[in-house]
Amino acid sequence: MEKRCHHRTHRALNFAGRLVLTKAVLQAIPQYMLSITPTPKGVLQQMRVIQRTFLWSENAEKKKWALMARNKMCKPKQLGGLNLLDTSTINRACGAKMWWKWLKETSLTWARHWKEKYAPMHSTQNLIRMQENLEGSLIWNIERKNQEIIQKNSLWEIRNGKTTLFLEDSCRQLPKLERPEFAGLQRNYQGLRRTTINHYWTPNNRDLEWGTWAINETKNIIGANNNIKDLQTLLNKRRIRMADDNDQLIWGKQGGGKFTLKEARSCIEDSEQDEKVNWSNKVWDSQFWLKIKTFLWLLMHMKTLTWENLRKKGFYGPSRCPMCEKEEETMNHLFNTCELANLLWNWAETILQQMYRTRDLIQETIENWRGNFSNNQLVNIIWKTMPRFITWSIWKERNRRVFLNKIGNINHSTAIIIQNIRQLVLVKGKPEKDNKASNGDSQILKAFNLHKGTFTATVNLQQ
Repeated sequence: MEKRCHHRTHRALNFAGRLVLTKAVLQAIPQYMLSITPTPKGVLQQMRVIQRTFLWSENAEKKKWALMARNKMCKPKQLGGLNLLDTSTINRACGAKMWWKWLKETSLTWARHWKEKYAPMHSTQNLIRMQENLEGSLIWNIERKNQEIIQKNSLWEIRNGKTTLFLEDSCRQLPKLERPEFAGLQRNYQGLRRTTINHYWTPNNRDLEWGTWAINETKNIIGANNNIKDLQTLLNKRRIRMADDNDQLIWGKQGGGKFTLKEARSCIEDSEQDEKVNWSNKVWDSQFWLKIKTFLWLLMHMKTLTWENLRKKGFYGPSRCPMCEKEEETMNHLFNTCELANLLWNWAETILQQMYRTRDLIQETIENWRGNFSNNQLVNIIWKTMPRFITWSIWKERNRRVFLNKIGNINHSTAIIIQNIRQLVLVKGKPEKDNKASNGDSQILKAFNLHKGTFTATVNLQQ
């Protein structure tokens, strides 16, 4: 991994480019090792350090701050992260995958060997309920340590009901019936070996599609009337379509049935408990350039390195805004209330003939930016991209003044915005179904030099 990073250090890569290489190269190299061996914590930590150094600092000699915590970046994009893979999580998910393969593909040579060596007393259908902590080979140990992931997130698809346990197993994306108030029912039938589901339903007639539950005989066992009512309520949600073949063990709560590392990773990280961010779709829209997406991602997390954030990291210097040189440089001032920012937002409002801008926080402006406002798709593309390119242009102008000591004016910034939006539209191509432009839409398209012959001329040049 370090050698791979060394070959890339001489290249001029921005954060977006390093993010792509981190996902495509640095996260892919250890995948095979993580899938079959229990990796020491020190090795996993060193892998994180290598990835972090390359992503944020480009190389080991030139160190920079990591602007976001690793655990936040490893979250899915809809939860505000970058969807990076944590080495420890992927190690566990791959171990769970091998355990699942052992349960489902029992005819494989290695699966038969494991069955005879570690679980000779268990039937094939009962391997999922295996509780013994047997030590064995290195590969067996990592798979066994992650069997809990499979046990918690797998369920039974009911066919004839002769394999699925009535109380202890979950089925049809519903939790187990195992509750303290039903303990009497479980104890009563354990001795009779009548714990499977088929002992609790009445076989349906040929004219009926669904089976019916027979729980009248359980009233004396459970005792209290409230308990039997609770049981009836739960069973009414578990309608069963009977079949002649055996019950099938399937994976996941989403109904697909096939094991995926993505869902296993989600189960390990408990990412479903996190709240989704409202701005995810607007930041990661496919029509934007990746460097602008990553910039907007930092902006929405308030992590761009303005003087306000630099002071939080212990770096002190001139805190005046380099654009107006009048007020302190904060994120809201730079992107929202600074003189140049005001001019750009007012210019956009003049061209688009309306604006949906929140002056309190720039994050609220992007998050609450309204969707389509025209019947013309080209105008809608311009409308959606405008706040992204305005903030990007402000940031580029700010850095130009700070690092290059070059000062641009409002005309320079607006020309760059028009050029970027026009290039984006031309690369995207003319929409297949584009309604006629109204007079107002025609004026907007004219401002960006997107007249009727634009796409025809582009096609001719390509030919």
